[in-house]
Amino acid sequence: MPEQGTTPQDAMSGAEVYRKYLQNTLASEQLQEAIMRGVREGEDPAKLLLMAVQAIGRMTGSDLIYQVVRRNLLAVYGEALEQEAPLEIMIQDAEGRLQKILAAEAATEDPEMKEALHQAVTSHQALIRRLQEKKDKH
Repeated sequence: MPEQGTTPQDAMSGAEVYRKYLQNTLASEQLQEAIMRGVREGEDPAKLLLMAVQAIGRMTGSDLIYQVVRRNLLAVYGEALEQEAPLEIMIQDAEGRLQKILAAEAATEDPEMKEALHQAVTSHQALIRRLQEKKDKH
């Protein structure tokens, strides 16, 4: 029963906040376990850092730190310094986007949309090749 002076909407939003808190706590604990396992198994430090920052974001309820650190890590250590693990993350991201674009291209019958999606496919394929070449240099 809601406290006196609160509306059912207040009680619901409180329940929603608590549910989100529990989800974030569980996700943070899972990330912490993955970090410990990754350290034992020799996982790349860049990937471990991203998991740690993601766990911090879950604990604070904000993923802004994760977004900023991830973007900067990929730019500096991937694009500029050409380190293998960040390049691999960039390749995986591009491949994931490519699969979604290919599915959309196959599903549409609109010729203009199909052409735009085909251009996006070509761009993503070129990006993946470029990143793979950088990765293969090392």
